[in-house]
Amino acid sequence: MNVAEALRAICTTGVGYCWYCDHRLPSEADEAIGTGWDVKRLEGERVASIILVCPECTREKTELGKEGFSRNLFLRECNTTLEPTRAEAVQACFPEGALAGRRPRRPDQYPERRGRYG
Repeated sequence: MNVAEALRAICTTGVGYCWYCDHRLPSEADEAIGTGWDVKRLEGERVASIILVCPECTREKTELGKEGFSRNLFLRECNTTLEPTRAEAVQACFPEGALAGRRPRRPDQYPERRGRYG
């Protein structure tokens, strides 16, 4: 697979994140290629998939090996999910002000959740 061509195609969509750390892919293909982004092919059960890997994760995986990298990734995930505050949890689910200017709905505005009898 030609990594440069794959990165150019993915960069044109404007959406791309590292498979491991969710670091955003640069919008410019030349920048992504120059900084060391990689495209890996994963053989799936039905369809082959590709993933993006940022330069930091590539470097860390090379230094630590597959097992060390997986352990660090697991610990990083565990540390970020330990009892977040409500604001942090909402921010994680709805980044970049997705809920800005919206008021929460009242319980009577949920017709599908009126309760068992009503």
